[in-house]
Amino acid sequence: MKRQAEQDHYELLEVEHGASRRDIRLAYELARRTYGGESPAAQPLFPAGERAQLFRQIEAAYRTLDDPEARRRYDAELGIAPVVIGSEAAPVARAAEATKVLPTGGVLPEEEITGALLRRIREEQGRRLEEIADRTRINVTYLHDIEEDAMARLPLEVFLRGYIGQYAAVLRLDTKWVTEGYLKRYRAWKQQSGRG
Repeated sequence: MKRQAEQDHYELLEVEHGASRRDIRLAYELARRTYGGESPAAQPLFPAGERAQLFRQIEAAYRTLDDPEARRRYDAELGIAPVVIGSEAAPVARAAEATKVLPTGGVLPEEEITGALLRRIREEQGRRLEEIADRTRINVTYLHDIEEDAMARLPLEVFLRGYIGQYAAVLRLDTKWVTEGYLKRYRAWKQQSGRG
């Protein structure tokens, strides 16, 4: 795990790059309650001076990420794809926009969402499966099963929905589009196999 001084603004607030402004504000409020002032939760973890320094970093991260123009500049400095910030309903770049950053031209909006497609996008972005597991805190075995379309080994749909959404967010894809596309195939498999 990176030290606070090495973390980017997203890591400090513990949000994904595609987080909506609402999610950023909620993360900031949680951090403010945890590290600001005299919170009893943070007192045993950090000396007062370190806690104050960490809170200043959190404040700076929030000010940058809550301002759409400052966030666009910051994302460009990090070399990450821009996200649609103005829309609270769709915080992550729409599929057609997100795919413009992929090396091979990306995913067509009508393309079926499969584990192989997700793996291809991940590999094109130069990401290892272990990195996705580390960022999302999802067991690497489940991520492998998702990429292999090993439907019988996947968790319950309620968990799978969250896993797919988190995976898509790390890849900077539209979480709703990817989640619904993958779950559509999962439900069809359940129906055909008599498990649904």
